[in-house]
Formats: sequence, C-alpha cells, structure tokens
Amino acid sequence: MWAARVGSLAARHRVTVEAPAASSACLVRADRTRLRQVLVNLLSNGIKYNRPGGVVTVTQTRQAGGVRVDVADDGLGMTPQQLASLFQPFSRAGAETSGIEGTGLGLFIAKQLVEAMGGQLQVGSTP
Repeated sequence: MWAARVGSLAARHRVTVEAPAASSACLVRADRTRLRQVLVNLLSNGIKYNRPGGVVTVTQTRQAGGVRVDVADDGLGMTPQQLASLFQPFSRAGAETSGIEGTGLGLFIAKQLVEAMGGQLQVGSTP
C-alpha cells in the first residue's frame, strides 16, 4: 500500500524501509484513504529526517480493541523541546533551515485524522 508512494523517496535518501511480516492479519475500522495518508506522512518523515544508510521500520501489533502501528527510524532523534511543538501547525521542530522539504502541517493533520478515526498518534524520541 505505502511502498509505491515512499519507495522513490527512500531510494533518493538511501534509506531502507522494513516492514516485518505480521504474524496474522489485522483489520481496523478506518477511512482507507485517510489511514494511507497518515502512514505515508509518517513514513515520509521517517525517511526525510533520517540519515543516509538509515532504516525506517513499520510494525503492527494487536492490542485490546485495536491495532498499534509503530513507525520507527534511526535518525538523529529529537529534543524534549522539539517534541513539545511537534503536533503544532506550521511547526518544523527546528528543521526550518535544514533544506528538508515540508510545511509543518503533516503531523498536525495526521494527528487530527487519527483522532477523528478514534485512534491516538503519539511520539517518542531520544536525541
């Protein structure tokens, strides 16, 4: 689903995207288009803010009443100050002068979409 949308970006940034096979299929009740939009945004960020030769890993696990999807990368990480502003509109968490494309709206919109579908979008990072 997402590989076609982020594969060329990953190749340009020399980042590998891994999605270990799930032990069993998971079904979720969600808007397919919006869920795809959220996943593509998270993967794109994991790729763009990673390092050459880095890895982005996508995993899914069943949880009571739903599914947890984790998108993890091995990039530079973020400080607590950067994390505090991450889901604010137009916030680039200090990447404004990095040369990395973006408006600072992707994660704000992704969070709104996930919450509208009854889910949660959370982040954790270590610099």
